[in-house]
Amino acid sequence: MTYLKEAAKRIYRIVFMPRLQSEISHLSSAGPVSQSLVNALRATLKNDATPEEKVWIDKIESLRKELSSSSRELRVIDYGAGTPHYSLSEEQMRQGRSSTQTIGAICRNASKSPFWSYLLFRLVIEFRPSVCLELGTCLGISGC
Repeated sequence: MTYLKEAAKRIYRIVFMPRLQSEISHLSSAGPVSQSLVNALRATLKNDATPEEKVWIDKIESLRKELSSSSRELRVIDYGAGTPHYSLSEEQMRQGRSSTQTIGAICRNASKSPFWSYLLFRLVIEFRPSVCLELGTCLGISGC
């Protein structure tokens, strides 16, 4: 498994990073909103956090690690459509599907990765919205 992760990282660096850098350069000339997006992307790719932000990020990632290793079970009711092969009716979705899952499995499978969580953080900092609403329904790690 470790070999596959390392291979995927190498492929990402070789194939996707140059294209991403090209897209970022293209975006930076598209106006002030695009420039804010570029600033957030660049800061995310550089992992450019202040010392104070790093303290909070470390606390959040410590919580992510704790939750990811939890074997405590929760009863979960899913009211969504599920995957396409389910073909659920509206009534079936309204009733929901009950299952039991561990907190660890929920955290690992449903929370955004540290990269995407950090990008969300950088976007909020860059755009400075007066109001921000996070609509997640998981464990709160991504929103943290």
